[in-house]
Amino acid sequence: MARKAGEYRAWRELNLALLNRFDSHMCVSQLVADTITGLGMLPHKVHVTPLGMDLHATPAQMSKRAAAKPARDRLRLSFIGYGIPSKGLPFITEALMKADLPVLKEKAELVIYARLGEHDMLKLAPLTERFADVRVVQGYERKDLAKIAGDIDLNIVPSIWRETYNQVAYELLCLGTPSLLSSTVGLGMFYGGHPEFVFRSGSQADFAERLGRIVETPHLLTEFWRNPPELPSMDQHIATALTAMQGGKRNEAA
Repeated sequence: MARKAGEYRAWRELNLALLNRFDSHMCVSQLVADTITGLGMLPHKVHVTPLGMDLHATPAQMSKRAAAKPARDRLRLSFIGYGIPSKGLPFITEALMKADLPVLKEKAELVIYARLGEHDMLKLAPLTERFADVRVVQGYERKDLAKIAGDIDLNIVPSIWRETYNQVAYELLCLGTPSLLSSTVGLGMFYGGHPEFVFRSGSQADFAERLGRIVETPHLLTEFWRNPPELPSMDQHIATALTAMQGGKRNEAA
């Protein structure tokens, strides 16, 4: 084991030295930049160039889409993605089974959009005790995202491992649906004005507390849309990336 650890360290240090010979490294989020500089990448060569998407909206457009949703008696929550541990679906089940949150049974329902096998479905069964209603939709296509966004009030992105950005959360936001994000989700770099919508990654207690507060006080969603995050467009992403590349060329010339 010690030999393998030594070999891995030598491999990592060699690759780190080789990467530091590059002029520039572009990162899709501040989370990625912080991660690689923490591992030894030279900070002056690291540039944050957050992604834009073909589906983009201004804060005003996002707010308008949120306001157009029909009124519902209960808050409708969603999880969209893969049912694997690193994406956090088992985390949601464990956290909510430990939490004392009767407000979820009274005021919230959950829709899970994920392709799940029979075994995974059985593991989700305890959630039916926690919500007024739980439904599983076996996957979705990107063309369905606008309809999904119109059907839900709050998405949950509970990733355990580092999620470099999260395209679905970006697109849902543009369609008028915010997400409750784990602190290891890169898109959180745009949530600075909304700390109540970011929970400490891996903390079941912090997740349950923040989710319960939003369900108990749906006015927090109204407050969110008074100052929604401003996401980069594709044109802004390209401009930022070009600036980083041109800076690299200047370094090379020097």
